[in-house]
Amino acid sequence: MTGNELTTPDLTDAPAVTGERADLLAALAQSRHFLRLTTRDITDEQAAQRTTASELCLGGPIKHVTLVERSWTGFILDGPSAMGDATAMTEADWGRLGPMGRQVPDAAR
Repeated sequence: MTGNELTTPDLTDAPAVTGERADLLAALAQSRHFLRLTTRDITDEQAAQRTTASELCLGGPIKHVTLVERSWTGFILDGPSAMGDATAMTEADWGRLGPMGRQVPDAAR
């Protein structure tokens, strides 16, 4: 399976997940479902359109969720070193994060 597929791997042989972890996984699955439902059948151009006075577009939350899930996957697989050092980020690094990454004022970085 590739990272671009919208399917969930078959976990029928995986051990059952219970308790708080099961609740968190269910909440994530529901959030992913509604994000996919909201953005189904739209083109890249439509995802980039700003249809209100806001700077946000539908593509923004998709990019944000993708970035966050990739970061957490790296953390799970490689530990804290996968997260990088935010204090060493350059202006270009922050710019690559786009509007979602610029919510923290410059003075707070």
